[in-house]
Amino acid sequence: MPSPTETESAAKPKKDDEKKPGKLQQIKMYIKEYKWVFLAYWTGTWAAGAVVCYGALEVTGVDGIGILRYLGSDNIYDISGWNPKIVNGFLAIEINEFLELVRFPVILATTPKLAKWWRSEK
Repeated sequence: MPSPTETESAAKPKKDDEKKPGKLQQIKMYIKEYKWVFLAYWTGTWAAGAVVCYGALEVTGVDGIGILRYLGSDNIYDISGWNPKIVNGFLAIEINEFLELVRFPVILATTPKLAKWWRSEK
């Protein structure tokens, strides 16, 4: 006859038996719960980063066409007629994309707290 402790432990489900959702399920739940907050938050930080990068390039006087020449682009394309402000805009977007390596994980980690705050303000 089993002892009372063996019977009790058999009746209780073990925590190891409980299935945790897989990574794909976790991502789906995250998207379902935070999609609009995440989208607004990420878009806003991406746009702000692009504006800051462009402003920094313009204020410091970086010559995007000079950079393209240094990289050898003038050997492939005729860049003499290109608008320097547009080139700096594209350069700012590229710099902003490199910042995504830091920005995206931070946004993923802080979205739940922002969503909680945002929903409490309504």
